[in-house]
Amino acid sequence: MDALAMRAVNRFSHLDYAEKPTLFLEFHGTHAGVTEQAETMAELRQEFGGSA
Repeated sequence: MDALAMRAVNRFSHLDYAEKPTLFLEFHGTHAGVTEQAETMAELRQEFGGSA
């Protein structure tokens, strides 16, 4: 989502997410599979300067 979309999410849902480009991820599978996917995405996020 771009910053404008995040602003709309915040206003509609009364949230306070940062109004900057944001990527939401959802993982499915076994506990081990989801853990592995989340770890892989965390590594990529760090590599490319993303935030948690």
